[in-house]
Amino acid sequence: MQFWPLSKLFKRSVKNDITGLTMDQFASMFAMPSWSGQDVTPESAARAIPVQACCALISGGITAMPLRIVSRTLVDGSWLQSPADDHPYWWLFNESPDGEISAAQFWRRVLTHKLLFGESFARMNRTAGGRGIDVREIIFVPNRQVQTMRQWNPVTRRAEIVGYKITANARIFGVLPEDMLHFKDNQALLSISQQSIMGDGVSIAQPPLSAVLDSTRQAVGIVLAIEEYCGRFFSNGGMPKTVLKFPAGVKLDDKQINALRDSWVKKYGGADNSGLPLILNNGGEATKLTFTSEEMQMLEARKFQVIDIARGFGVPPFMIGETEKTSAWGSGIEQMSQAFIRYTLAPHIAEIEQESTRKLFGTARYCTDFDEEALARGDMKSLGEWFRQALGGAQGPGFMRINEVRRRMNLPAVPGGDEIYNPLPGGTNDNQSKSTPGAGSGESGAAEAA
Repeated sequence: MQFWPLSKLFKRSVKNDITGLTMDQFASMFAMPSWSGQDVTPESAARAIPVQACCALISGGITAMPLRIVSRTLVDGSWLQSPADDHPYWWLFNESPDGEISAAQFWRRVLTHKLLFGESFARMNRTAGGRGIDVREIIFVPNRQVQTMRQWNPVTRRAEIVGYKITANARIFGVLPEDMLHFKDNQALLSISQQSIMGDGVSIAQPPLSAVLDSTRQAVGIVLAIEEYCGRFFSNGGMPKTVLKFPAGVKLDDKQINALRDSWVKKYGGADNSGLPLILNNGGEATKLTFTSEEMQMLEARKFQVIDIARGFGVPPFMIGETEKTSAWGSGIEQMSQAFIRYTLAPHIAEIEQESTRKLFGTARYCTDFDEEALARGDMKSLGEWFRQALGGAQGPGFMRINEVRRRMNLPAVPGGDEIYNPLPGGTNDNQSKSTPGAGSGESGAAEAA
């Protein structure tokens, strides 16, 4: 499988001695320009505070949820799930995937690259030198180091992934598709110039931006332009534009004008020189130009860009600091958390669960499942009311066992806690002494026992 010569010319390294290109320079070749004049790349977009806040919020939400290993058993045509926290893969997903970084750092990197690039990668090292089935570590791979190799399949009539080419530490090696966790998101459409042709198929280059950044690149470009303008303004001591005027009898040639302008910038420009006294000869006067209405509305324009960027990422603006508008996401922590999980995190949760289950297990016997209740535990009052209804009581029978509730709260089991509360007609329950030992009757007794 031979690559197009361009893939050999631009090698991904810190700085290539042949081409003289750094990684930032190489990435800028595929930058998406905006009307503000700012080139929007995943690296430049990450410097915009609204983009950084959205990425931190989404990746933080995924990091806060434990990824559990679940065992599934087929009973009467339905899958019954039970936790399998003693599985060896639990440690990789929740503590340390490769022995060098924590699981929280791993998931933050995976989600941040997924949001900025539209996909993220993590290769799996298997036991027995790669010949075994069990996975011993999962290593995150930055997107700039990965190239997806596709080959045309005449049977299925599509370009299928046949491997991944990784360039890291001046070394190039390949990874099989079954050994790479490839978390995909909505990606920007590739033009013909962003595709590299192979001898026996088509190799699609990595997209320059995710679909989110591609749709919001104008807003991101405006934010970057405003931040650059404000930075240059305050680096000049916060001094507005100044006009130097001289009496009608004083004439200055081009050389004198240039020299005066250069000396003015050198003497009074910058924050360190903002307090120096001004001295002009020959009756010269310095007049400061007032801010235009467009310049005065920069902060207002930036506020609208923050809302647009948050809308593109599917994040409510109030969760990244834009609190002027009222929120329609509910008033309690539980309501906001559930809405955030349902509308923002759910697509990322489903993608990670399905990809990890498909590549690590390849069978319906096991699967991965994020514990979404971890984000709702801040509102303990609402959580307690829900558990009380699940255990049952005066309002009717329960559908959860006491030990199931205690397991969800990371508490040990208690004797007699494996019975489901089911009151008999007339308000009595013969098994109540077994299901709720030492507790009173009704709804409060079941909750207190849990």
